[in-house]
Amino acid sequence: MRMESDDFDFLASTYVRGFLRSYARYLMIDPAPLVTEFDSRYGSRKVDEAKIMASERRSRRSSIPRQRSRMSSSWTVAAGIAAAFLLALFVIGVTQPNNSGGNKTGNEQATSNQAADASPSPSSSKQPPSPSGGGSKPSPDSNTIAFDNGIDVKILATRGPCWVGVTADGSYTQQIIAVGQKASYAAQSSMIIKFGAAASVDLIVNGHNIGAPSDATVYTITLPDDLQNPH
Repeated sequence: MRMESDDFDFLASTYVRGFLRSYARYLMIDPAPLVTEFDSRYGSRKVDEAKIMASERRSRRSSIPRQRSRMSSSWTVAAGIAAAFLLALFVIGVTQPNNSGGNKTGNEQATSNQAADASPSPSSSKQPPSPSGGGSKPSPDSNTIAFDNGIDVKILATRGPCWVGVTADGSYTQQIIAVGQKASYAAQSSMIIKFGAAASVDLIVNGHNIGAPSDATVYTITLPDDLQNPH
């Protein structure tokens, strides 16, 4: 070995002294004479320890920019991947058809239509509705219904619920008659009845069952005029 041949040029003197001390302790001898002998022979070859430390610091400083460069490159790659991912999400969101407010299914549309037929939305004001008819009006024998003692009306919701708005002698009221239920109204001289589902009910006037007042959905009848003067 080079050290056994007293060739210490390849190591700094600090490392050689440390090795001599460790080796002397291993042999259980005093290391001081060995270190003294080394310094007397090779003292002029001692390497400046300050230079060694300065060289090590320069080496560490030079490695920092390389590490920072690698970190910067890694962050750049990560940012590029994230941007591509967000762009893909944006493209999917733009091309995806929006079904949140789309058309109703057939069952939902049928249910909505049934609800609209059963419960039309009348005006919230208490003003009597304007008489307007739709479809055919009932044509009973005018001689069979007498109105001398006033008007007595019963509405039976036999085939489905029905909204009605009734103006009796100028007083207006409205309600929804549930299926299987009935409502009664009375007037002295005149009555206007507006049906929201006329085909769903039977109309009884002064004891005479007229049946469905009309096959139309929305229908208005004026009593006694429409029964005394059927069209």
